[in-house]
Amino acid sequence: MAVGGILIFIGRGRKALNPKPLGKGASIGLRSSIVVGMLLFYLFFVPNLIKFAGSFFNYVTQKGGPAPTPIAIPVPLLFKFTDLVPYAIISIAIAVVAHELMHAIVALREGISVKSWGVGLYFLIPIAFVELDEEEFNNAPPRSKQNVIAAGIFANALVSLIALAVALSIINLVPQVFGEPVRVVTIQEVDCESICNTSVCPAVVSGLEVNTIIESVNNTKIRSLDQLVEVLSNATLGSNLVLNICDYNGACKEVFISLTVPRGNTSRPCIGIGFSESMGFEKNPTLYVVPWFASMMLFMDMLVSINLGLFMLNSIPLYLTDGSLFLKHIQTKYQVIHRVFSSRMIDAINIVILVIAITLSSYLLLAG
Repeated sequence: MAVGGILIFIGRGRKALNPKPLGKGASIGLRSSIVVGMLLFYLFFVPNLIKFAGSFFNYVTQKGGPAPTPIAIPVPLLFKFTDLVPYAIISIAIAVVAHELMHAIVALREGISVKSWGVGLYFLIPIAFVELDEEEFNNAPPRSKQNVIAAGIFANALVSLIALAVALSIINLVPQVFGEPVRVVTIQEVDCESICNTSVCPAVVSGLEVNTIIESVNNTKIRSLDQLVEVLSNATLGSNLVLNICDYNGACKEVFISLTVPRGNTSRPCIGIGFSESMGFEKNPTLYVVPWFASMMLFMDMLVSINLGLFMLNSIPLYLTDGSLFLKHIQTKYQVIHRVFSSRMIDAINIVILVIAITLSSYLLLAG
């Protein structure tokens, strides 16, 4: 047992009886993955965080614009979205198992024994662990240590690339069967009580139903949640909307909605529906949804997102991440790196960046 969870020791370990150290090319590939992860974090995630923070500020100060999409969702808050929970748990399990398994495989190749390994749950989150022989690791050549440290990061990058390649291959093949893939917004919930705090709301009066597609609002085509939120943000209390609603088989009808119910004590109208964005198809020129395909693509999207997130997060200097351990083991060779990272200032900056991203995202999720 462990505080907050349980660990199951599946194996007693394995001796590195026949080591076959990685070649120079493979070693460079593993170590380069850490550099790529760092570059993605600082050149992709951080600029997007700055843009997200600006949109968040405009949203909370009511300067206009829709609520921005959260950029960093803490794992516990994923359980708020019950439809995502199974995909998230399976994706996290795959990510951590691949990460730790690659550590073990490379360690054995480099002549470092595995003392124990297993799986577990930590606050309901699936985890995997590999315990290496610490003495053998400390006595291993520098390149071997670096290979072992970088192996887990490389595994998450590899899983992300494989999942992305599979998803893109499927998307390229399906137009011949289903039609052109498009993003669609579907109605997943009709609930006057919890959304509008009233027993009767426009959604019920107009006869809106769950598992239907919002094709357009006031003749404006809707292909994303952001588009829908932007259109609805311009609607005023007392105005009317014309929605073109399609069922999953492509049968469509127009629905007229009178916005007569306010959202709480505000002057903004409340419809009484919950939305979701998913994969759909457009063919001649009907919109429709294939539920199993949407579920599969949602899983692939989750698998890419979680592995890519772990790839970047584990690459950066953050006290106990693989990126920090990697830099620790190359500092003695490169004095410039030693001067930059020995103060751990970069680690502190990275923590501030992540805290800002998680705090703002959590606010949007809990407030929305």
